[in-house]
Amino acid sequence: YGTDGVFTVVLTATNECGSVSSEMNVAIATAGPVALFSSSAESGCAPFEVQFFNESSANTETIEWSFPGGNPSTSTDENPTVVYDTPGEYDVTLTATNPNGDDVYTLTQFITVLAGPVAAFSTDVMGPSVDFTNLSTGADTYSWFFGEGGLSGMENPTYTYDQTGTYPVVLVVENICGVDSFFL
Repeated sequence: YGTDGVFTVVLTATNECGSVSSEMNVAIATAGPVALFSSSAESGCAPFEVQFFNESSANTETIEWSFPGGNPSTSTDENPTVVYDTPGEYDVTLTATNPNGDDVYTLTQFITVLAGPVAAFSTDVMGPSVDFTNLSTGADTYSWFFGEGGLSGMENPTYTYDQTGTYPVVLVVENICGVDSFFL
């Protein structure tokens, strides 16, 4: 058979006493499955929840998902939901199976889980001027509060104080996943 389908097979047995026929429908599936999937999103902030959608060929009989770093890490559900708690990049694999074989579809580093920022800085005091060195990670924006009314949005500012004293300095950092602050 060159194509998939349901075919009628007829068997006729003949001898000197006559003929007898028997008929049966036979389903033929010559093609293996084709695995394919999509997702509700590919990147987001931890904890990141993603729904996956099986888009494998119609002749697929069973599926098995693999989500390294996700919870659950495997599934046989048609359209599972997975939660990623740890920032990083993760592969996703779907295996589609039918009696004619398996097909494996893997997207490498398909899911990107982002982290919130972590604020930190150090200082270098030179008389009334202070060099602030930003040691933050994952930050997109910076807001410095120098304790005597001065402000800055620079990554590594220098600030000159008008009077000698002790001033609380606060750095607030932000990215799409959140806000963090650090003070001395």
